Amino acid sequence: MWFLAALLLFLVPGCSTAQDAITGPNMVNGQEQSSLTVQCRYDSHWKNYRKYWCRGAVWKTCEILVKTYMEQLVKKDRVSIRDDQTDFIVTVTMEELRKSDAGIYWCEIERFGYNHKFKVNVNIDPGKKTFQNILGPAWVRGPEKGSVTIQCRYSSRWQAYNKWWCRGANWKTCRVLIRTTGSEKERTSGRLSIRDNWRENSLLVTMEMLRQNDTDTYWCGIEKFGTDRGTRVKVIVYPEGRDTMSSQLDSSMPTTDSNTHVISSDLYKRTHYILLAFLKVPALVILTGVVLWLKRSTRKVPEEQWRHTLSSNSDSEILDKDIAP
Repeated sequence: MWFLAALLLFLVPGCSTAQDAITGPNMVNGQEQSSLTVQCRYDSHWKNYRKYWCRGAVWKTCEILVKTYMEQLVKKDRVSIRDDQTDFIVTVTMEELRKSDAGIYWCEIERFGYNHKFKVNVNIDPGKKTFQNILGPAWVRGPEKGSVTIQCRYSSRWQAYNKWWCRGANWKTCRVLIRTTGSEKERTSGRLSIRDNWRENSLLVTMEMLRQNDTDTYWCGIEKFGTDRGTRVKVIVYPEGRDTMSSQLDSSMPTTDSNTHVISSDLYKRTHYILLAFLKVPALVILTGVVLWLKRSTRKVPEEQWRHTLSSNSDSEILDKDIAP
């Protein structure tokens, strides 16, 4: 009889103490483009049972994202899970968070009958506008038989990850030419060398003894579980002693070289001579004539007018004398 009662306690949801079998945080917050970690503790009795991380408001129909396998770390897409059977903790990590990741999740223990579970509410805050992956120059160019060095920068979170240099228009199918080995040690392969600088969070790739057929699309990449990260770099090799790309760029942009100044100076001189011949010289002649005419007209006062003025002045003096008492 006691066995039947224990079995009912084990199987019937209303009589279960499942909420005590596994516990965790009621709510966790993560920032967009970053990662978050959830730790759920369980009773030692459930040590050898599989655990999983499930998403959905209703636990019976939630979507299982990842399951444990003994104590090994298991990853699937952007989610990983690990069961620590010494401290009785299951740890779930969600990477590269997106706004759409917000929702209700469950830490669960898989067992016969009614699973033990704990609900976790995940909130995602908007992330800062900073690059979280890897960035590089849009293009680089170098002379035939010369060399170019490409510097790609990445977020500090990717320091210990392997990086690679790949060739091909499509990065998913490009051919990896050289890669790092999770350290800062420089590696070489033929005419290529690669070095990871963790202090500067930068990847340096050098291509030597360039050939014209090296002109192509390349990628700086980060090797990671799931989808790798990459940034495209166009490499252009121009014939030795002739920078064709520079000429094309110069022709499409305003220049301030000496030739432009010479052309502008010649044009100014020609314009000056034309104005001098057709406008300035005639204007000067006309102005000189006007000035001379004005001077002559002021000097030659008609004699009759002079005599009339003198006579008028004399009469005025006589009249004044007569009138005076």
